[in-house]
Amino acid sequence: MTNLFAAADIKKGKAWTKTYGRKRRVEFVKFMDYVVKSVPGERDPDNGIKLHVVLENYCTHKGCEEWLADHKNDFMHLTPTNASWLNLGEVFFGKIQCKLLKNGNFKSKREMLQAINDFVKVHNINCISYRWRKRDMKGTQLSNIPTNLCDQSKVLRLKISVLITEILLILIEIILFVFYYTISLQTFGERFLLVCEIQHDGECS
Repeated sequence: MTNLFAAADIKKGKAWTKTYGRKRRVEFVKFMDYVVKSVPGERDPDNGIKLHVVLENYCTHKGCEEWLADHKNDFMHLTPTNASWLNLGEVFFGKIQCKLLKNGNFKSKREMLQAINDFVKVHNINCISYRWRKRDMKGTQLSNIPTNLCDQSKVLRLKISVLITEILLILIEIILFVFYYTISLQTFGERFLLVCEIQHDGECS
């Protein structure tokens, strides 16, 4: 098992990555030490640069008070639940997934890790600052992505209505089948009685 830790500079677009065998607070703190040392600039607690780290609301990222006490000019900010898209690190993970791992064919874990390191190096050479932009959803984009409404209750009501419709269709099929079967039995009974009467009249004659 290999876990990839990544951080991205929103101002310059540069990224830092490290891989660890486990994903605990211990590894996270080690990665933060690596990031802090890699960020250029004076690290003096009084006059040095201040580092604000935006993190996903995950248990590994919590409980780092001791580390923060030793890093007076570093701050951690957790994103709200289900809002990891606000974290630039998640955007960088998505870029690695789409451009490298999705269609990648690696013979070993070492080869995959080397490919990730090479990808990060190329990214940092051509990196640009990130700019958040508003994108309007139109037409089929809205219909294909109902969660863009940011209202899970509407999606749930839609699923329930579809389920109720399917149940009603099944009930209608059952009713039609019973009705058709009843009519068939009545027709058969009338024909049977008619045949019996004809035979009876024939015997009497």
